[in-house]
Amino acid sequence: MDEEWKERLSSRWWGVGSKVPFPSNWRNESAHRDVMARCLSFGGEAVCMPSEDVDILDIIGNGVFIYGDNADVFKMKTSRCHENAEALVNSNPERYVGMTGYALSEDSVWRSHSWVIDKETSKLVETTLPRIAYFGCIKTQ
Repeated sequence: MDEEWKERLSSRWWGVGSKVPFPSNWRNESAHRDVMARCLSFGGEAVCMPSEDVDILDIIGNGVFIYGDNADVFKMKTSRCHENAEALVNSNPERYVGMTGYALSEDSVWRSHSWVIDKETSKLVETTLPRIAYFGCIKTQ
């Protein structure tokens, strides 16, 4: 991650070392910060959280880390991971289960992300770009 990108991150509440306060209209500050700490304990330099994560308590309670090096890539719509994962699960719910949480990209930033687990192969299915690692839980809604 270059220094300019790090400097921009410092102006966000979720930027490492940021002095910007947590958004006052969000709930569950400790859960959001816990997810950030867990992700960063695995690797990376920042966890992008520009909006409140409605699944944050499920992620904290049931989240697991998964390495991305063995993922199957099933390319769908670019930058539409949540929509893609839901569509893939709905296409064959007996075979696929949706997951949601955060994924670590090559730029060392964790971002909100959704992916799928293939129940037949037990492999992670990525619908956008391959990621380094994933932290999340089964999508319940």
